[in-house]
Amino acid sequence: MERRYSKLPELRHDPGQRHVGLIGCGKFAYAQIAYFLRKNYGDVVYGAMDVDRDRAASLASAYGLVLHTDDAFAILDHPAIDTIFVASNHASHAEYAIEALARGKTVHIEKPHVVTEDQLGRLCAAMESSGGRVALGFNRPSSRIGREIQAALASQSGPAMLNWFVAGH
Repeated sequence: MERRYSKLPELRHDPGQRHVGLIGCGKFAYAQIAYFLRKNYGDVVYGAMDVDRDRAASLASAYGLVLHTDDAFAILDHPAIDTIFVASNHASHAEYAIEALARGKTVHIEKPHVVTEDQLGRLCAAMESSGGRVALGFNRPSSRIGREIQAALASQSGPAMLNWFVAGH
């Protein structure tokens, strides 16, 4: 992940069944998202974007991706990509998700989903007007609290709101 390239690595030319884009190539995307997707669904990640092009190239090299870039629109606008995982800088999560939804993409947004009330309003509006679906990430779905949240949501019908406070990091 910390690798620096004087010449970026070669890309795959055969996309196969790949259709997922990653925006943000930090440790969580590298070791959790890309790993989980490969382990559970095979080689489905098509491309990776990070503002640090070497991080995107490193992840692409490790997982044999077709595309690596420092341009978010190369992922957002790519016709082969229909699902986007957003794991970038926290303040940019909602912005990338809104852009993906405007293009009808399905989006998984890592926490925090928004950092301002304005982002929340714009994300909700994008969700209502888009044909794309949204999943919200929670780092510990198998923890006790994660299981309790899933059970509570499964027992409800209709929309829900969750608030939590995290002390420490």
